[in-house]
Amino acid sequence: MGDCENGLRDLMKGICWFVFRDFELRVKYLSELSSDDMNADGFRRWLGRLEGDCEIVNGVRLMLKVWRDRR
Repeated sequence: MGDCENGLRDLMKGICWFVFRDFELRVKYLSELSSDDMNADGFRRWLGRLEGDCEIVNGVRLMLKVWRDRR
């Protein structure tokens, strides 16, 4: 896993926090999160945590899900 290009990390975080703060998007994309991850501090930790396959952080995977569903 490499570093994000300039600005992409901020874009990813912005999209993820938008999803977290919007009730409908939270239900759609974050329903599998534990109750510990559903507060701001827990979500912040979850964003940077590597997903199970250890190839991509949760925040990037969330952003990609949202991007694919954008239509």
